Amino acid sequence: MVGINTSAMIEAAIIGRPVFSMLAEEFAGTQQGLIHFHYLASENGGCVRIASTVDEHVRQLSECLRDPAAGHAETQRFISSFVRPHGVNRPATPIFVDMLERLAAAAAPAPQLTSVGGYLLRPAVLAGALIGMIGAWLQRPHPMRWLLRRSRKITRRTTKRVGRTARLSVNRGAKQAKQWREIVLRPLRDRR
Repeated sequence: MVGINTSAMIEAAIIGRPVFSMLAEEFAGTQQGLIHFHYLASENGGCVRIASTVDEHVRQLSECLRDPAAGHAETQRFISSFVRPHGVNRPATPIFVDMLERLAAAAAPAPQLTSVGGYLLRPAVLAGALIGMIGAWLQRPHPMRWLLRRSRKITRRTTKRVGRTARLSVNRGAKQAKQWREIVLRPLRDRR
């Protein structure tokens, strides 16, 4: 499987399928930029074999086809350590419920007290945030500017259409007048 999103990669590993991914330069930020993507890489104990070129990808596929047991063992190691760390045969729901019950029974953390410096710093932070908001507002297209641009665009488009229609009407009128002369007037003149 050539993996696209990480949840599909994990699901493929769960059902025992080998997982491959080829990193494209234009998607490097969305693939390698994600923190959890690195957990899935085989060099970090994950189940995804990552290639940076087509040749490397083909080589990885060939190795998997030659020795499927090695790929299966790697996938099983990932499942038992990342997906099911409490054991593959142990159901996950009771573990989750037990953890929720322990969190609910635990005492609430004590609130952190704010220092005097924190109170003194708040007006400066608020002023900075206000300046930033005003700057963002000024850079944003205002409704009146947008409305003026939009009306100019509509006016230009309408003017073009009216001009085009007028030219077509004149051309058609000239053609019809020519046809009228050819069909009606010429035969009348020829009769005289």
